[in-house]
Formats: sequence, structure tokens, C-alpha cells
Amino acid sequence: MSKRGWIILAIAVGVGLAVVIALVGKSEKHAEKQYCDSLTAMQSDIQALTSLDPSAASMDEFQSDVSAIQSDWSSLKSDAQNLQDVNQQQLDSAWDNFESAVKNIPNSDSVSDAQQSVSSAAQGLQSALQASLDAYTCGAASSTTTTTSS
Repeated sequence: MSKRGWIILAIAVGVGLAVVIALVGKSEKHAEKQYCDSLTAMQSDIQALTSLDPSAASMDEFQSDVSAIQSDWSSLKSDAQNLQDVNQQQLDSAWDNFESAVKNIPNSDSVSDAQQSVSSAAQGLQSALQASLDAYTCGAASSTTTTTSS
């Protein structure tokens, strides 16, 4: 191969490498956005659960909110798998506490009693979600949103 051929080959390889790097970066940003969206959705659903009016809400509404949070958790775990440097340990621990609190609610409990049973675990989960939001670029926007909506 001539000197000119090697130069053309080197340029082609360089351009190809640049395209691959750009695509990988774009893919990571997309995965991070999905993860941030899942964190925010879960925060919102926990807020809905903890702000139920016990005098007006039914246990069916309480259970529906719990189911929404469980669905959020599945999405969050799936989205976390697409990120390279996600630390799920704090979230996993908070989730285990929340799930344990939910499972320990007696069937005969009222909405008020059920809320009290999960309140501490829900607050711990909210804190872990906020820490994860703060660890990513979504943290600043989410912190502002969370603060102003409280």
C-alpha cells in the first residue's frame, strides 16, 4: 500500500473511532436521562402515598400507590443496568426497608395506620432517591423541583 493509502486508511479509522465514541457518549446520556426520569417518577409516587388523606382515602388507594411504587422500582432497576457507574447499594437498602414495612402491614389496618407503618421507610427511600438524583446531572433540577413543590 502506498503512503497515500496509509494516510487515507488512518483518517478513515480516526473518523470511525470518533463516530463510535460519540455514539457511546450519546447512549450513556440517554441511559442517564431514563434513570433520572425513573428516580423522579418514584419520588413523585412516594409523595402521593405519604400525602394520602387518611380520612378520605381507602386501603385500595393506598395499595394502588404502593403498586405504582413497586412498578417504579422495576423500571429503576432496569434503567440502572444501562449505566456504567451507578451505585445502587443505598437505594437497594432503602428499598428493602420499604418493602419490609409494606409486607408487615396487617390486613386490618386503616389507611392512617398503614401510612404510619411505612412512613419512616418511605422517608428513607425518598432520601436515597434524592442522593441518587444528586449524583447525576438531574440532581440540580430535581432538587429544585422537590423543594418548591413541598
